[in-house]
Amino acid sequence: MEENQDILKGIIQLVIIIVVTVLFFSLYSKKLTNLSKLLPLVLISVWISVSIFLGIEYLIFRDANMFIPITEFISLLKEALPMSMIFGGLVFIIKYRKFRKKNS
Repeated sequence: MEENQDILKGIIQLVIIIVVTVLFFSLYSKKLTNLSKLLPLVLISVWISVSIFLGIEYLIFRDANMFIPITEFISLLKEALPMSMIFGGLVFIIKYRKFRKKNS
């Protein structure tokens, strides 16, 4: 049972990362076209957003009726970093290549 919850949590995180990356890329690429400015802005935004979603998941599914302390949020940031950078980076690369082809 616990294993199924972990798999479901990973799939939900993956979907959130993909959607949020596409959303932030669409938002920021209207103003920025430079890769060196666009990449960190999108990935940091995705990382923080995924950490917030993890915090919401923590509050809802673990029946925590209190706010998350800053140390727990830092732990959520550490938990979300690898998945956000790997999958968010892959989605970013795909979107950026399409964006460059369109603007060339």
